[in-house]
Amino acid sequence: MHTQIDINKKYFYKVQIFVSIILLVTGCSVGKLKITGQKHPLISIKEISQEEISVRAIRKALNDGQHNVAQNLLELLNIGKDNVFEAHLYKGILLHRQNRLSEACKEFETCCRLINPSIGDSLKKELYKNIAHTYYNLNNFKKAANYRRSFNKLAGDENDEGFITFLESFKGEPYQIEYPKRNTALNLKLKWGIPFVKGSFNSSETMNILIDTGANINIISSKMADKLGIQTIATGGKGKGVGGMFAFDYGVIDSLRLGNIVIRNIPVTIIDSKKMTFKWFGLIPLVKIDVVIGTPLLKQFDVTFDYKKRKFNLSVPRKKVHSSFDGNFCLVNNLIFIPVEVNEVEGLTFMLDTGGNNFAAITDNGLEELKSQRLKTSKSYTRRGHGVGGTVKYNSIKDVTLQIYDYSIQNVNMSIRKTGLTNPIYDGSINNKLLRNFRLKINFVSMRLALERY
Repeated sequence: MHTQIDINKKYFYKVQIFVSIILLVTGCSVGKLKITGQKHPLISIKEISQEEISVRAIRKALNDGQHNVAQNLLELLNIGKDNVFEAHLYKGILLHRQNRLSEACKEFETCCRLINPSIGDSLKKELYKNIAHTYYNLNNFKKAANYRRSFNKLAGDENDEGFITFLESFKGEPYQIEYPKRNTALNLKLKWGIPFVKGSFNSSETMNILIDTGANINIISSKMADKLGIQTIATGGKGKGVGGMFAFDYGVIDSLRLGNIVIRNIPVTIIDSKKMTFKWFGLIPLVKIDVVIGTPLLKQFDVTFDYKKRKFNLSVPRKKVHSSFDGNFCLVNNLIFIPVEVNEVEGLTFMLDTGGNNFAAITDNGLEELKSQRLKTSKSYTRRGHGVGGTVKYNSIKDVTLQIYDYSIQNVNMSIRKTGLTNPIYDGSINNKLLRNFRLKINFVSMRLALERY
């Protein structure tokens, strides 16, 4: 694990489709999953001694994705003048990940009032980065831009000037929702093993849209943007996906109709259509994707993936915030992270990625956590992954047992992802081939995720 909470330091706010749009085009044979219900606490909370209660320990717990440990430590911490700034900072980060955004902003604003010459630049950068992201998620783009500029001034970073320009130029409130009824059910189609629904943009004809919880922003191909008349507001975006770096521009979709629900004023990134077309061994076009709906739009709703009935349900929540947290997942950079056990090793944090069509994947971070395990790794490259950044090959691990909430899942084959990404929480991902054995329900208000076995 890394030792800092600097999530996506270089690519903060920039598209990170970590393992989205993964297509298994070559591979080894896979055994049948064995899924059993098994009540099991994922993380054992030990007695915490007084010596272990410190802002350094809280920082490490957040960095490792151990949010319940961070919560306990924050409740036990004795706050004094030497740690008051960090206590509010880390509480704000935890509240932000729990999607309690207004409460998080209060903690960060308290930090702003506590700034004095003794507060180092690294802590101030952490503050400005996180408060900017929180206001972004509160759809207050102007304030997000101001704090992001403060971060860039300290960091000497001008790489995301295009994103700041986009925030400053954005007109109105994003994600305005119109609905005659709060619920809508769409037909869910699995193409290449990943979920698509039909929707129409800017009153155009209906088209296929990828529903991808592994994308932290909404995406449209450059050709489709031209066809729909979506204008570029700002340029110069840079992101890192499965296969490497890619560039993008920023725009706004006027409207999207999904069933009887209309969403207006949708922020979107515009990516070269060539980057959205994936070829068999780099030669024969295999998959072409024009539109991706990511978590920023999905979290405006309660969502259900009913794979058996082939339905995707959206529901407009009646309550927007919870006063306390009783959730079982967290949001980091607008991506869903859940606690997972791998071969009885606790404390790993996996991203939920409906845009990946294999069972699961493990990253460099996750492999580090599993050093004590003698995991069987394939000798040759058996998987080929395609993402916005290009094509890469993967080794795989055989016959792993995962504990996800109340289910023990055996005979799982996992791809090994040498990501090189700077997200220390990202130990792996749970992908669509495994998820479609369940009805998947996500409530972003209560922050509860449910897997219901068919």
